[in-house]
Amino acid sequence: MDIQQVFLKLLLILFISIASCSKEEVEINVPKRKQELVLYSTIVPLNRYYGNNKTLGIELTTTRYISDTSKIFINDALIMYFENGNLLDTLFYNDTCNCYPIKYSYQYPREGNRYSLEVYLNGDTITTKTYIPSIVEIKDTSLVTASYLDGNTIYSDVSLTFEDPPGEDNFYEICISDMHKIYEDPSEAYNLTTADNVITSESYYPSLMSFNVDKPKYLLFSDKSIKGKQYTINISYQPPVSLVNDTFLIHSHFATIRLRSVTEDYYKFKTSMLMQHYSKKEDMLYGIGEPLNVFSNINGGMGLFAGFNNHVVAFYIPEQKVKEKTK
Repeated sequence: MDIQQVFLKLLLILFISIASCSKEEVEINVPKRKQELVLYSTIVPLNRYYGNNKTLGIELTTTRYISDTSKIFINDALIMYFENGNLLDTLFYNDTCNCYPIKYSYQYPREGNRYSLEVYLNGDTITTKTYIPSIVEIKDTSLVTASYLDGNTIYSDVSLTFEDPPGEDNFYEICISDMHKIYEDPSEAYNLTTADNVITSESYYPSLMSFNVDKPKYLLFSDKSIKGKQYTINISYQPPVSLVNDTFLIHSHFATIRLRSVTEDYYKFKTSMLMQHYSKKEDMLYGIGEPLNVFSNINGGMGLFAGFNNHVVAFYIPEQKVKEKTK
């Protein structure tokens, strides 16, 4: 084979390679599924210490087609709210909250009680139930305001000690936020990270190889490795920080540490939702993950109705200079 033939052969291989890498639009026909009712609500007892009690209500929407980003609230359902099998109230839609509010005072849920819903709409019925777990108190806490610097981000370290109730399966969620956090708004919670194996061994917790996923706002874990023991967890959060004249400054804020005792349904819903969220993030090494189904405890529909209990400890952090930025 002479040089000209070799050159033509290489040119042909190059052409085939380029042609095989060309992008073409591929239309995928995704069949539309029947819409299902989606119910979401979490309930918690009255907090007598920190004042900003959670607004209790039932949010009712429908499933949507994959390309539909709208959120349409269902406002003409009949919802019946039960405590320990006894009807407490019939709930009606309020467009101020886009929900079916649960009235306050005597209708705040109580520890150990069971709650259920029956929802009626256009001949369809969905049901669900939950309970309020026992509160688990934070026994001791400590906080180091400026623990370490990672790039342009400062981390504060928090340790909290609690005692896991023996003889039962328990599930927890940790959140750190300012004092008046809205419960359902993760933008008001601080980013968290930890090296504690009780949390990092959970399937939802992002691995060190997940370069472009955000730090979680909530840390969920079970008591499978700490059954009935007193345990101290060390975590770090990102406080509000700015860079002024080449100096890092931590702004004054509250670090409100919330240890939530949650139901198993709450734990399964939140962890599966986090796993789905992370799987949708594109990874530079492994590509996009497989789609995952989010857990639901709604019979005849989708979503979550779950109780939790909440113990809160708050620190006030005054504004302070942290460290000069090295050039």
